[in-house]
This record gives sequence, structure tokens and C-alpha cells, in this order.
Amino acid sequence: MHIYGSSEPDAELIILYGNCQTTFLASQLAATDSSPNGRTYACVLNHQIPGQMRVLPTAEQLGRCILYLEQYDSEEHLPVRDMLRQAIPMDCPRLIFPTFMMFCLWPFDCVETRMQQEPDFVWGRYPYGDAIGLEVAASGLQSERATRVYMQLSTERMPDLQQRLQCDIERIRRHDKACDVIIGDYVLDNFRRKHVFWTTGHVSSEAIGVLGKRLYQAALPILGGELSAGLARIEAELATFPGMGSVQVPIHPLVAQALELEYCSPGFRFNWYNNLWSFEEYLPRYLAYDRNWKVGGDCASVSNQTALAASTDIYQADMQLGAARYMCWMPGHVNVTAQEVTIEGWALSVWDQPSNLRFLLNGVDFDEIDWPMTSPDLLVPFGLIPNAGAARFRCKYRIRDGQSPYQNGFIRFNLTSQFGEHRHSYRNAWYIADPHLELPLPSPLLIEQSTGSDNPLHFRLGGATIVKRIEQLLLERFDRPLSSFSAILDWNCGAGRLTRYLAQFNTHVCGADMALENIQSCAQGIQKARFQLTSHNPPSPFANDSFDLVIGLAAMNRFDERLQDAWLAELQRIVIPGGLLLMSVNGRAQKALYRTTTDQLQAEQRHGIVPQGLPCDPEAADIANSLYANVMHSHDYVLSRWGGWFDVLDIIEAIAANQDLVILRRRH
Repeated sequence: MHIYGSSEPDAELIILYGNCQTTFLASQLAATDSSPNGRTYACVLNHQIPGQMRVLPTAEQLGRCILYLEQYDSEEHLPVRDMLRQAIPMDCPRLIFPTFMMFCLWPFDCVETRMQQEPDFVWGRYPYGDAIGLEVAASGLQSERATRVYMQLSTERMPDLQQRLQCDIERIRRHDKACDVIIGDYVLDNFRRKHVFWTTGHVSSEAIGVLGKRLYQAALPILGGELSAGLARIEAELATFPGMGSVQVPIHPLVAQALELEYCSPGFRFNWYNNLWSFEEYLPRYLAYDRNWKVGGDCASVSNQTALAASTDIYQADMQLGAARYMCWMPGHVNVTAQEVTIEGWALSVWDQPSNLRFLLNGVDFDEIDWPMTSPDLLVPFGLIPNAGAARFRCKYRIRDGQSPYQNGFIRFNLTSQFGEHRHSYRNAWYIADPHLELPLPSPLLIEQSTGSDNPLHFRLGGATIVKRIEQLLLERFDRPLSSFSAILDWNCGAGRLTRYLAQFNTHVCGADMALENIQSCAQGIQKARFQLTSHNPPSPFANDSFDLVIGLAAMNRFDERLQDAWLAELQRIVIPGGLLLMSVNGRAQKALYRTTTDQLQAEQRHGIVPQGLPCDPEAADIANSLYANVMHSHDYVLSRWGGWFDVLDIIEAIAANQDLVILRRRH
């Protein structure tokens, strides 16, 4: 769920449901809002983005919905859409709007069967397939001969394009009749004159703006406001929006000729990952699945400079700079064999030149380093960071004969300046445990519920890293190893991501969680620790002064202020005087990764605590609503409010799975 406009917890809510076009529509509508208290515009996608946790509105949020905007879909049953229809108030106004879609421009469009995912190309270098092209590629023909055969076959097999166009026109008109807003007139008046469609469903800035303005006018009687002022705000919003995506699928010259596309003259260049290619330049690359090119340097630089020049948002800059400074880097893939260790991911740099950064394994430089590699996807969350467009890396370390890369059971990966590691380097280090020492993993479902991804590597990497960083933090700040504590509570233990490693350092570890399935799984798989089911509300079943160390990762993120205060009092009861607590909150790094809006940042600063959405499955909404919330806290709020129960000693940024770690101590 993408949030625009107000992030106030009691703000009126407008929900938009549909495909990727709806995010741009929600942004436009939020720009028009003139209500006294501000409104929240929530975009709920009809699909899940790979690698991202799906977030849907909570029952409370759905109850605040004053307008439901749904993108038309002819499918009879869609789970998320059906859930929204049933959950919003019965008297909530509803408007249906159409989607931009045109197929006749690419008559051979099909699934690209050769798609190869790369760090810089999540959907592959050629995400849109061509049936004739795949046939030619499969024949083994190369170079100019392959191009000639493609042109010959595509000419022979070109369908009746006027008939295809008529099918598109009839579908557009049919959908318009089912909607409260129409776009057919705009499409038919402009698709020949202007480059409206970049793919079958991605369109230009002007096109999405037309739909946004019409949707705004249809909603105006419900939302209120002054029409001319709202339209002017949409124009301002569109001024810095280049269009949907960085790919424009080239159009066959015969299609351009038959459909009389005025803009698509011979040699017309299409944007392909910031490279400007004509159809003739694109075709041989596609046929050969050519990988010897990068995201266009000049175009990317111009685009990035334009974005920087247009941006005056100091709040976003502060958030991104905080992430670059304190989070620094993130491995995405680690592979350890008997011969070598490889690691891939991305790294950000502000002051250090990329050439000065060092990638280390147990303090030793990697043998082979590919860095920097292009990363256009990182321009979205980190577009203000200088090297965000070229931040990917791939490193390889060759294992010497008789050498184990595991030191005391773990491999330590680090990114440093040219000067190497130092006393605080553990705060950015990542750790992976020796698989021979690993306990059985929980089910993929429990892993996903705990971390947002069912990837077992991320589960292991994150758990080992957090525990090892905490180990070093306690040594640095208090000169205490984990083994020195008499009783450790892993509060909100989830599927045991931390507990499984804490139990390697201390034999008196207890994991507590509110989900019975987590407790049962942990008790079965982690036999060196004990586990306790707790409720959403205090008190807990623990006696007074039970623990001298409590670790609570993402525990406070699920409570409103009333429950937060109740749990702080309960923790004060069960922790011994002088005992320590390490509690995480969402900091700048986490907010940057989740693209927190400026409105949300400002609301957090004003109120200190701001409830956000709830990740949930519509088929298990009750469980999600009670257990998996997400709340933001400002540092000032934590220092002041939490200080009513504990001494707040410090807040260390991005040390706990990209979250900030609050160090507290119970007063004597």
C-alpha cells in the first residue's frame, strides 16, 4: 500500500485500487487536497511487487474510508478487490475508472522466455517478448542475417492491424461504459499524434495526467474544493514527472505505417533504460539478448541532475543521507562453497569516492571486486545520493587450502573506507553463520511473517548479523559479553531469527511472542532456549525482576501509545534494577527503504508517534490486524516519553536490521 497526503492517524481516507497506474493517480489527487485537516490517499495495488511485503489497509483504516476509487477489471473475482468492496462502509461513495491499455501497437507481444534476472535489471534486460524474435533467436541465426529473417517473417505474418485496432477501440469503449470516468476520447484523439503508450499499459505523463484530472473532477462533489485550483496543483505535480517507467517498447515500422502514427517517423528513438534506440538499433540487441550495454550514462545523468535541481525537499535529503551514512550497504546474495565465497548487493557512498571503498571478508580484501555496477532501481529510494545509480557490487573471495572462512562460527563481511576496520566497524558488518552449526529453519510462511520475505538466506543473514552486532555493542558500551547475563528475553521473537543465535552465546534465553504458531515452531527447533506465549496486552506471565537483558526487535512498532506505555511499565516490572533493554524503532534508513513520504516524516516530528498501515493477507486479516502493525517514533519522542520508565542511554542508527536501536537501562 502506497500512502500519499496526510499521515495523521485519524485523517479521512480515500482508497484507490488498481494496477501501477493508480500510484500516479493517488499522487495527483493528494496534491489537490484542500481539506482543513488533510486527507490520506492510499493506493492498493492489484498485484504484489516482487521482493516487497504486501501491505493492505487495516480494519480501522477501512472504517475511515470516505471515498473508494476502483480501476475497472472485467475479472469476476479478485481477492483483494473483493475484500475492499466488502470491508469499506456501506455508505461510502464509490467511483469506477478505466485503465489505459492498447495491444495493437505490438502485434507479436508475448512473454519473454529468455528473461534473465540481473542485479541491475530485476525484470531482465528485455522484459517484453516478441514471438517472431524468439523464433528467430531459437533458430541460432545471428547478426545481420537474424535481423533480415526477422523483418521477412514479421512482414509475412503481420496480422490485420486495422482489425486489431478495432478490437482495442471496442474494448476501450466497452470499459468506458462500465466506468464513471472515461478516457476513450483522449486515447482515440491522441494515440496517433503523440507517444501516449510506452508499453501496453505504461503511458506518458500527459496521459496519466488526463485521467488524474478527470478522476479529480468526478470526485470533486464528494471531496470538495475549488476546481481550477485543484487542476493547477495537478499540473504542478506533473511538471517533474517524466512518465511511467524507463522502458518504451520500440514499435515495428510497418505498425507505425499501417496505424499512421505521426510521431513515429523513421529513426524515431525510444527510451530503453535511459538509452535512446531506434527500432533498427534495438532489434539486433533483442534478438541476440545482448548484455553488453549499461543503463544510459548521459541520459541517466541528465535525468538525475534534473531531479536534483527540481527537488527542494530537505526532509527526503536528510532521510536518504542518514541511510547512506548509517546503513551504508546491503548484501542481497551470499554463496559459500569449498572453493570460494561470493557476495552481491549494493553500497551507498556520500563522502568516500567509490574507488576508495574496501570490501572485506574477516578483515581481508576480496580477491575480485566488480564495483560499481549500474543500479537504476536504487534511484527511487536514494535518488539524492551521488552514486545511487551505480551502486551494485559483486565480490569473490578464494578460499585457500585448509582455510575455513568461518571464524568462531561466523563469516564477517564489511564495507569500509580506505583505512579499513576500526572499533565501530561492527555496526555496518554483516555476518553469516556456519551451516554446520545452524538449527533447522522454520517454515517459509513463518519466515515471511517475521521478516516480510520467505527467503531463508535473508532470515539467516539478518538474524546472525543482528545478534553479532548486539554482542559487539554490549562489549563496546558495557564491557559485557552476552554470556555474562543471567537471563535474556527475546521479546517479539517471531520465528526465532535472533533466538537461534542468542542461544549459542547464552544458555538462559527465553523467547516470547504473541503468535502461538511461532512459539510452537521455536520450541521444536531451538531446544537450547525456552519459549513463552504472551498476549497483545500486558501483563506478561513473567515474575518481577526476571531478566537483566531484554532485546525487542520491532516489538514497539506494533503498539499505539496506550499499549506502548502499558508495555513500558510491564518491562520495567520484569527487568532487574540496572538491567538493559535494546529496543528497535524505525529510523531514517528503514524509512528511506520504505519510501516514507515527507508528510509522514513531518507528522512523526509533530506527534512523536504515528501509526502506519498493517501488512496483511485478506484471508487472514484478523491475525494481521492484531499482531503485525507498523508505527513510527521520532527520536525526541523516544528520549522523552520512554524516559519516564527507563534511562534512555542512546539511540544507534540502522544497527538492527536497518532499524535504529534504543539502549535503555532500568533505574535503581
